[in-house]
Amino acid sequence: AFDRDRERAVPAAIAVPHETELVVVEGNYLLLDGPWRRVRDLLDEVWFLDLPAEVRVPRLIARHRAHGRSAEEAAEWVHRSDETNTARVLATRAHADAFVDVATGDVTYAPPPGAGRTDPAGQQPRRR
Repeated sequence: AFDRDRERAVPAAIAVPHETELVVVEGNYLLLDGPWRRVRDLLDEVWFLDLPAEVRVPRLIARHRAHGRSAEEAAEWVHRSDETNTARVLATRAHADAFVDVATGDVTYAPPPGAGRTDPAGQQPRRR
Protein backbone atom coordinates (compact mmCIF):
# COMPACT_ATOMS: atom_id res chain seq x y z
CA ALA A 1 0.00 0.00 0.00
CA PHE A 2 1.02 3.63 -0.42
CA ASP A 3 0.02 6.45 1.92
CA ARG A 4 -0.52 9.50 -0.31
CA ASP A 5 -0.83 11.84 2.67
CA ARG A 6 2.65 10.89 3.88
CA GLU A 7 4.08 10.09 0.41
CA ARG A 8 5.51 6.74 1.48
CA ALA A 9 5.01 3.01 1.15
CA VAL A 10 3.33 1.13 3.98
CA PRO A 11 5.12 -2.22 4.44
CA ALA A 12 3.01 -5.32 5.13
CA ALA A 13 -0.22 -3.30 4.84
CA ILE A 14 -2.01 -5.88 2.70
CA ALA A 15 -2.20 -9.56 3.63
CA VAL A 16 -2.43 -12.05 0.75
CA PRO A 17 -3.84 -15.42 1.85
CA HIS A 18 -1.95 -18.50 0.65
CA GLU A 19 -4.93 -19.76 -1.38
CA THR A 20 -5.06 -16.58 -3.49
CA GLU A 21 -4.71 -17.50 -7.17
CA LEU A 22 -4.28 -14.06 -8.75
CA VAL A 23 -2.58 -10.98 -7.37
CA VAL A 24 -2.46 -7.76 -9.35
CA VAL A 25 0.47 -5.60 -8.30
CA GLU A 26 0.77 -1.92 -9.23
CA GLY A 27 4.15 -0.31 -9.16
CA ASN A 28 6.21 2.10 -11.19
CA TYR A 29 9.51 0.40 -10.44
CA LEU A 30 8.66 -3.27 -11.09
CA LEU A 31 10.96 -3.45 -14.12
CA LEU A 32 13.95 -1.65 -12.62
CA ASP A 33 17.17 -3.45 -11.78
CA GLY A 34 18.74 -3.33 -8.35
CA PRO A 35 16.60 -4.33 -5.36
CA TRP A 36 13.41 -4.17 -7.46
CA ARG A 37 14.67 -7.05 -9.60
CA ARG A 38 13.81 -9.43 -6.74
CA VAL A 39 10.17 -8.38 -7.04
CA ARG A 40 10.11 -8.84 -10.82
CA ASP A 41 11.41 -12.38 -10.42
CA LEU A 42 8.33 -13.23 -8.31
CA LEU A 43 5.87 -12.09 -10.99
CA ASP A 44 4.59 -14.21 -13.86
CA GLU A 45 3.90 -11.20 -16.07
CA VAL A 46 4.39 -7.45 -16.01
CA TRP A 47 2.10 -5.29 -18.12
CA PHE A 48 3.24 -1.77 -18.96
CA LEU A 49 0.52 0.90 -19.07
CA ASP A 50 1.24 3.57 -21.67
CA LEU A 51 -0.41 6.87 -20.81
CA PRO A 52 0.35 9.96 -22.91
CA ALA A 53 1.73 13.00 -21.08
CA GLU A 54 -1.30 15.08 -22.08
CA VAL A 55 -3.45 12.71 -20.00
CA ARG A 56 -0.93 11.74 -17.30
CA VAL A 57 0.20 15.24 -16.23
CA PRO A 58 -3.29 16.72 -15.60
CA ARG A 59 -4.26 13.57 -13.66
CA LEU A 60 -1.16 13.84 -11.49
CA ILE A 61 -1.78 17.53 -10.83
CA ALA A 62 -5.39 16.79 -9.87
CA ARG A 63 -4.25 14.04 -7.49
CA HIS A 64 -1.81 16.38 -5.74
CA ARG A 65 -4.48 19.10 -5.54
CA ALA A 66 -6.86 16.60 -3.93
CA HIS A 67 -4.21 16.02 -1.24
CA GLY A 68 -3.95 19.70 -0.37
CA ARG A 69 -1.34 21.20 -2.69
CA SER A 70 -2.07 24.46 -4.47
CA ALA A 71 -2.26 24.43 -8.27
CA GLU A 72 1.24 25.91 -8.45
CA GLU A 73 2.70 23.47 -5.90
CA ALA A 74 1.05 20.52 -7.62
CA ALA A 75 2.32 21.50 -11.06
CA GLU A 76 5.84 22.10 -9.74
CA TRP A 77 5.86 18.72 -7.98
CA VAL A 78 4.64 16.91 -11.08
CA HIS A 79 7.22 18.50 -13.37
CA ARG A 80 10.11 18.15 -10.91
CA SER A 81 9.41 14.79 -9.26
CA ASP A 82 6.70 12.77 -11.00
CA GLU A 83 7.93 13.39 -14.53
CA THR A 84 11.51 12.56 -13.47
CA ASN A 85 10.18 9.22 -12.22
CA THR A 86 8.23 8.81 -15.45
CA ALA A 87 11.42 9.08 -17.50
CA ARG A 88 13.05 6.45 -15.30
CA VAL A 89 10.08 4.10 -15.69
CA LEU A 90 9.77 4.64 -19.46
CA ALA A 91 13.38 3.52 -19.82
CA THR A 92 12.33 0.06 -18.55
CA ARG A 93 9.38 -0.34 -20.92
CA ALA A 94 11.10 -2.88 -23.17
CA HIS A 95 11.30 -5.35 -20.29
CA ALA A 96 7.51 -5.76 -19.99
CA ASP A 97 5.55 -8.80 -21.13
CA ALA A 98 2.63 -6.79 -22.48
CA PHE A 99 1.82 -3.18 -23.27
CA VAL A 100 -1.54 -1.50 -22.68
CA ASP A 101 -2.36 1.68 -24.58
CA VAL A 102 -4.54 3.33 -21.95
CA ALA A 103 -6.02 5.76 -24.49
CA THR A 104 -7.33 2.97 -26.75
CA GLY A 105 -7.38 -0.08 -24.47
CA ASP A 106 -5.27 -2.02 -26.97
CA VAL A 107 -3.00 -4.72 -25.54
CA THR A 108 0.16 -5.84 -27.34
CA TYR A 109 2.23 -8.77 -26.12
CA ALA A 110 6.01 -8.83 -26.33
CA PRO A 111 7.31 -11.40 -28.83
CA PRO A 112 8.84 -14.58 -27.43
CA PRO A 113 12.57 -14.53 -26.71
CA GLY A 114 14.68 -14.76 -29.85
CA ALA A 115 11.84 -13.74 -32.18
CA GLY A 116 13.87 -10.78 -33.41
CA ARG A 117 10.90 -8.43 -33.44
CA THR A 118 10.52 -5.29 -31.37
CA ASP A 119 7.74 -3.98 -29.19
CA PRO A 120 5.45 -1.12 -30.32
CA ALA A 121 7.99 1.53 -29.28
CA GLY A 122 10.72 -0.13 -31.33
CA GLN A 123 12.61 -1.54 -28.35
CA GLN A 124 13.72 -5.16 -28.12
CA PRO A 125 11.91 -6.72 -25.15
CA ARG A 126 13.75 -8.74 -22.54
CA ARG A 127 11.91 -11.75 -21.19
CA ARG A 128 12.74 -13.80 -18.12
